[in-house]
Amino acid sequence: MASFGLLLLFAAAAIAAVVRAQYGPSPDDDVLQALKSSLTFKPETSSDLSDAHPCNWISILECDVVDDLGPPRVTVLRFYEKVTSGSLPANLENLTKLDEFSASSNNLVGAIPNFADSVGYLSLEDNQFTSISPSLFHYKPNLTSVNLSNNAHLPMWEIPQGLKNSLNLEQFYAANCKLFGELPDLSNLRSLRDLDVSHNQLTGVIPLSLASLPKLTILDVSYNQLSGVIPPSLASLPKLTIVDVSHNQLSGVIPPSLASLPKLIIVDVSYNQLTGVIPPSLADLPYLETVDVSNNQLSGVIPQTLAHLPYLTKVDLSNNNLTGTVPKFGPNVTVITCGNSHLSNGRGAPCRHVRYEQRMVS
Repeated sequence: MASFGLLLLFAAAAIAAVVRAQYGPSPDDDVLQALKSSLTFKPETSSDLSDAHPCNWISILECDVVDDLGPPRVTVLRFYEKVTSGSLPANLENLTKLDEFSASSNNLVGAIPNFADSVGYLSLEDNQFTSISPSLFHYKPNLTSVNLSNNAHLPMWEIPQGLKNSLNLEQFYAANCKLFGELPDLSNLRSLRDLDVSHNQLTGVIPLSLASLPKLTILDVSYNQLSGVIPPSLASLPKLTIVDVSHNQLSGVIPPSLASLPKLIIVDVSYNQLTGVIPPSLADLPYLETVDVSNNQLSGVIPQTLAHLPYLTKVDLSNNNLTGTVPKFGPNVTVITCGNSHLSNGRGAPCRHVRYEQRMVS
């Protein structure tokens, strides 16, 4: 199998060489040489980059003939964990046929540059970038996925209004990358499936416009400074599987309407200022695995019907004002009830340790 893989690599290199011989140099060559000069690649990759023809650097890129009358053009640049240091050249936007750019986990510094409007996939997470091009989200009609997460050295920046014009966007990951300000109206992004803007300094409210995203599957706005209520209108998103609004300053109640989300797996509303009761209707969620309502101001009893959920693995009810008895959950469910002084049988004693999980056996 290994020899077959090597054969494929040699075949790809041979095809690239034939194409180059037929069409001559690519207009992308100068950009690729600048990229090579600005980055320090790991030894196992740098040996491949010794070829004078960049389209033969098959360990980090792919070239295709996108125009029958022209030379091969770079369509994919992919070097995950292949760089030890360096920065990205500003002229990357001259790669006008680039569809995928993946440079995650490389200790890259400097600026996140602009890219051509051909780009569809941008993966730049887990680096040390110190600035971001203001044009990054200007007219990117083909953009489907963006990941900027874990770039904690960026200056404070806001989600640009231009993002809403990327009508094909399906994934937007921007966790821990110095976002501030309010979440903009994203209702134009009808294809958006994953939205993760956690671990930032976002303020304002959870926008009602999120309820206009029919394909939304993951909503993670945790670890911000959001206020207001959890919008009941989120119940209009039938594909939601994860709702994480934890570690904010939200008030009001847990919307009972969340029970109308048939695919919900994780609900985390912990570390807010929520009041009211735990909605008994949560027991109507057939695939629910995790419920975390800890560190709020919830009162009332724990719904006994929660114990009947077949896929439930964790329930964290700690540090609230709950009363009554604790339901008898199954042996595979981790239940945390400490910090509820009015629970019976001493199940609400103060939480004294970082790890205070207890298993309850039926």
